[in-house]
Amino acid sequence: MRYLLFYLILVGNVQLALGDRVKWIRACLDDRNNTINVSMEVRIDCDSFEVLVFGEKLLGGGFSVIDSFVDLGGTVERSIGAESAKDWKLYAVLRNKCDGVRTVSAVINVDNAAPEGVAIDSVSVGRAGNVVVGWRQSISKDISEYVLYSDSKGGLSKALDTVGLGLYYETTGDTLMGTSGAKTIRIAAFDSCGIGTGPVDPHSTVFLELVDADYCDRTVNLKRTNYEGWKKDSLVYRLVYTLDTGGTAWKELQDFSYNDLFLDLRSMKINMYVKVQVKDKLTGFTSSSNVVFLAFGDDRILDTLYVTGTSFLSVNGGTVLQWSSNRTTLVERFDIELYNNAKKEWNRIKTKRAVFSARQSDTLVGLEGGDALRVRAISDCGDMIGISNVGSVMGLDAKWVNAGEGAMVNASIERERNLRWNGYRDYALGVERYDVLRQMDGNWVHVASVTDTFYKDMELLTDMKVDTFIRYRVMAIERDSFVASWRGKAVSNTIEIAFVFHGATPNAFFVGGTDDPPFSIAVEGLDSTNSYLSVYNRWGEEIMNGDLYWNGGKGNDLNKRCAEGMYFFVAKVALRTKEVRMVSGSIMLLSW
Repeated sequence: MRYLLFYLILVGNVQLALGDRVKWIRACLDDRNNTINVSMEVRIDCDSFEVLVFGEKLLGGGFSVIDSFVDLGGTVERSIGAESAKDWKLYAVLRNKCDGVRTVSAVINVDNAAPEGVAIDSVSVGRAGNVVVGWRQSISKDISEYVLYSDSKGGLSKALDTVGLGLYYETTGDTLMGTSGAKTIRIAAFDSCGIGTGPVDPHSTVFLELVDADYCDRTVNLKRTNYEGWKKDSLVYRLVYTLDTGGTAWKELQDFSYNDLFLDLRSMKINMYVKVQVKDKLTGFTSSSNVVFLAFGDDRILDTLYVTGTSFLSVNGGTVLQWSSNRTTLVERFDIELYNNAKKEWNRIKTKRAVFSARQSDTLVGLEGGDALRVRAISDCGDMIGISNVGSVMGLDAKWVNAGEGAMVNASIERERNLRWNGYRDYALGVERYDVLRQMDGNWVHVASVTDTFYKDMELLTDMKVDTFIRYRVMAIERDSFVASWRGKAVSNTIEIAFVFHGATPNAFFVGGTDDPPFSIAVEGLDSTNSYLSVYNRWGEEIMNGDLYWNGGKGNDLNKRCAEGMYFFVAKVALRTKEVRMVSGSIMLLSW
């Protein structure tokens, strides 16, 4: 009565302007945005006017201005803050600034009635871990959309998917299952004004967990959660299976009335996909859990077990064997076998525990060039589930022409070096090439690529700076990759060709008087500043260290003559050409 009296007093003070009109079209509550959405018709003959919107909450407190606008005519739509209240009354006042006349609308109750009748029928888990939701549409006519929600530990999450009106089920775009267990899904319906039911009718998915599996005995322990959303006493749980990777034809395997289930599947010996299927006997609706794969078939073998190469190690003389394997979760160990040529049989020489990686390797010792190796994969049941191709150890050797001693040897090495090695076996498509590598002054350089198993390096090395050696090794490259993204290669041992001293050294000399010729190393072009000679007795005591001669005395002092016998020497012979040779040997000291 107080509202009506206030309104009549206001109208009594308003002059009705001919042609001026303010009329409500609709006023409704938007739950999600906490706003009041209003639509009104404004008609006036003046270009300057103002509209005031008065509102009052249901709990009272009187009307007050909650919105205003100027010079907007025709159909006007406004969004006004709802102040977290649901029940409002509104009226509007149109003030004509041309003649000062005010026009008042009728009082309207804000529409806050939510849609009715929306409910979830069932929720199921798809193969990819997403959730399929089926529901009954709202009985209300003014529905603009449905929204699906997923419960989280902190309460309701943001909306998963907004669904159009023409659907009654939805496959969510979010992967909800994974290993996190069951998820609870709710649904909300919203009308054109944004009024919603709120997330209602919670239904939870069933999560199937593989607790443990014995792939040798083909037994398994499974555990499931309960479906929530239907009456518990009307539910039937069954474990179903399929052999099809698409999972379209499911067959019943066993009742799953309790949350834990032990299965003995030795009689089936097949790979299968299993899931829990739930049925509500009252409604006929069904729901499915996530899918678990059981590899209980006789085909528990590796698709790929391939030796990709061998590599000699220069550090300890070992050989690294490398191979690739898929499905390493099935492998307990790898047995490495060496072929015995004398007995014509394969013998296991080492066992390696499998690691969960496609790339496997192990280091072997005591192998020689030409040795053949292979790998067997053994499951945790003791079954042989894979055998590899053969990989061989590459042995490299070198020779040179006119082999002799002293200067003849060096001249031959400097002119040419003949390399030979055993070919690598057995790449699936063979060896594409052998890369020959050479090391001098610490750097490995590519010398040549050949398809044969020999190479003659004829680069003249006389004018090159060489310390005491040249090193070679050979690398076999697989023709195309049998294993994706891993092209095989095998590396031979490293050989070292050492230079010997160019000059000649005596092996004995006499010492008696001051005129006796000393032991000396005579070299043309000697860099005496950077050369030295050290002499030792048979107990390793250094007798002298100095220039490249020894007169038989301690420290080349004839007053401290050494006794007859065998002595040993080490000499550094440096040439003005920057070539350096290290010379060592023994010398017999005699007296007249």
